[in-house]
Amino acid sequence: MSINFPDNPDIGTPYSFQGVIWEWNGYGWYIVGSEADLLGLSGAGFFFPADLTTAFGADRSFGKYGTGEIISAQGKTAVTVIQEAMIASLPPTVSLSSPTTIAFNQTAIGNTLNYSHTINALGAVVAGATLEFKRTNGTTWATLTSSTAASGSFYHTLTDTNFNTFGFNYRYTIKDSNNISAQTGITISPASYVAPSVSITQQSSTISSPEIVTKREKGNVTSNISAVITRNSANVQITGWEFEFSRNGGSYETTGITSPVSGSAATVNTGTGSHSPGNTANSVAYRLRVRDQYQDSIASSVTSSPATTINFVPFIFYGPTGTYPSTSAHVRSSPSKVFQDTSTFTLSTGVTYQNFVVAMPSTYTITSVIQGAFDITAAYTDNLQVIAVADYAGNTSSYNVYTATSATPYNPSVDQVVTRA
Repeated sequence: MSINFPDNPDIGTPYSFQGVIWEWNGYGWYIVGSEADLLGLSGAGFFFPADLTTAFGADRSFGKYGTGEIISAQGKTAVTVIQEAMIASLPPTVSLSSPTTIAFNQTAIGNTLNYSHTINALGAVVAGATLEFKRTNGTTWATLTSSTAASGSFYHTLTDTNFNTFGFNYRYTIKDSNNISAQTGITISPASYVAPSVSITQQSSTISSPEIVTKREKGNVTSNISAVITRNSANVQITGWEFEFSRNGGSYETTGITSPVSGSAATVNTGTGSHSPGNTANSVAYRLRVRDQYQDSIASSVTSSPATTINFVPFIFYGPTGTYPSTSAHVRSSPSKVFQDTSTFTLSTGVTYQNFVVAMPSTYTITSVIQGAFDITAAYTDNLQVIAVADYAGNTSSYNVYTATSATPYNPSVDQVVTRA
C-alpha cells in the first residue's frame, strides 16, 4: 500500500495516515507517533501547542535563536524544533566579476562576465539563476543567461554608438530551494575622453647674447613655431589644428597657421611656421587649438596650455668707446649690453680707450658708479645727453646716454659697477 505524501512540504510538516503521524525533516518522512499523541499525551509524538519565546539571557542562545526571539514551534515535535534551530536559512553566496576594460569610443563591445554561487542552507539546492544586463541610463533588465551551474562565464557582445559613455550594468541573482535569494552586481564603464596633448617648440631666427628664445630685444619678434600633437583617446582621430597667439597678455587671436588632418596617426607634427605679433609687441604667447572626431561631434575644440611667454625687452648699451656716441648706430655698437630690467652691471674699461658710455632707456637713470673704493657717479651723470636709439626692428625711443673720460686709458683694466633706477 502506497502513501500519497504532500509535495515540497516545509520542514516539520506533519501528515496523518490511518492514525499514524508522519513528519518531513527535510530529507524524508518519518513516523513520530499516533494521532493520540496530538491530543496532548507525552512521549516521542508530542506536538507543541503554541510557538515558544526564548528568555535565557543575552549571552546565551538556542541554536540560531537569540534571547527574546520567537521559535515557530506550534504543531511541531521537539525533535523538529531542535532540528530547525540547528539549521539557519542562510542565503546563497554569489560572485560576479569581469576583467574587461572598455576604451572611450570603443563600439565593438565584448564584455567577459565570470559568475559563481554556493548554496549555504543545509539540504537546499539551487532553484533558479539569472544573469541580467542594462545600461546605466536604462530601466529595463534583459536576461543574458539562466544557467544554474555553480560557476561559469558569459561573453556579452554588442555594437555601441559612437562616444557613448553610459556604463554596462550587470546583476547575478540566485534562488535556492528554500526560496532564499542572493544578488550581486557590477558596472563596466567606458573610459573617459582624454583630450590630445600638445608640445610646442619656439625658436627665433636671430639671437645674440644675452638673448634667449623666450627673452629677446624689443623688436626681435619673429618666431618659428611648431608642435607635436599626441592622441590620448585611441579611438578618436585628430582632424585639425590652428596656432593662436596672445599679444601683450590680451585675448587670443588666430595666427593663420592652420591645417586639417586626415588619417589615424597617433601623433601629428604641425611642421614649422613663422609668425610675428608686430614689432612693437612687449610679449607674445602661443597655444594650439586642436580638433578631433569627438570635439567635432560637439561642435567644439580643445586648446593646449600656452607655451612659455616670449618677452621683448629693450637693451642697455655700455662699454669703452673711441669717441662719444652721437647716433643710434654708434650707441648700438657699444661692446656690451644687458636687458633694461638688469639693475646692476659691470663695465670693464679695457686698456685701449679712455672714453666710456652707458646708454639706457630714458625711463631709467644712473644712481651710482663705483670703481674699486671710489664713487665716480658724478663723472657720468655730469655728462648726459639724450639720443633717439633704435631697437632691433628700427623703432626708436628716447635714451639717456651717459659718458665719462679718463686722462689716459686704464692699464690694467678696471671694473666699474653701475647701478640704475
